[in-house]
Amino acid sequence: MASKSKIGGTVSGRHPTGSVPSPSPSPSTPLAAKTPTTGTPACAYAEVTSFSDIKPQLMKALYHSNNATLERSFGKIEASCGIKREQIVYGGAAVLGVYLIFGGLAQLICNLIGFAYPAYASVKAIRTENKDDDTQWLTYWTVFASFSLLDFFADFLMSWVPIYWIAKVIFLLYLALPQTKGAIRLYVKYVDPAITKIDALIANYVKTA
Repeated sequence: MASKSKIGGTVSGRHPTGSVPSPSPSPSTPLAAKTPTTGTPACAYAEVTSFSDIKPQLMKALYHSNNATLERSFGKIEASCGIKREQIVYGGAAVLGVYLIFGGLAQLICNLIGFAYPAYASVKAIRTENKDDDTQWLTYWTVFASFSLLDFFADFLMSWVPIYWIAKVIFLLYLALPQTKGAIRLYVKYVDPAITKIDALIANYVKTA
């Protein structure tokens, strides 16, 4: 487990995507936050980097999940209906997609997907002694809060883009799933640089005040 230390309000640790960490900044440049760790062993999840990776990872999750409840549930359905579990998932996704376009509770379902499991996982992470998973979900909520500003325009967007709720569900899954590591990618690319610039503006204001 990567060690973490507080340095000027930043968190140092192992890079979540497994790449070589960036070199230490020079004294003349502002100290940016180090990339948070995920708390998940690198071998636990294969990273999804393209659409062609989705199906193999879905099959792996369905057939090699080591989840007794999942195996029992799908096993009963497959035995009674003769339908493979991946077909059940495809059918359920299609029904959900149609409902998110025409259903009256599309916004509620979308928010449940974005809130319910991440909130549950966050509480479980807080209860563990391992702090890496705390960082993972803190990163998720930070990115979620940053991009949730778009929801202010949700009604307007729905009048022009009827698939808005589908797009948002896909986006939330991209943020939360350990295979995609979307929250970490967006944090490193957008949120952390933005906060660094804000810190610099505040520091300049305080200095000149």
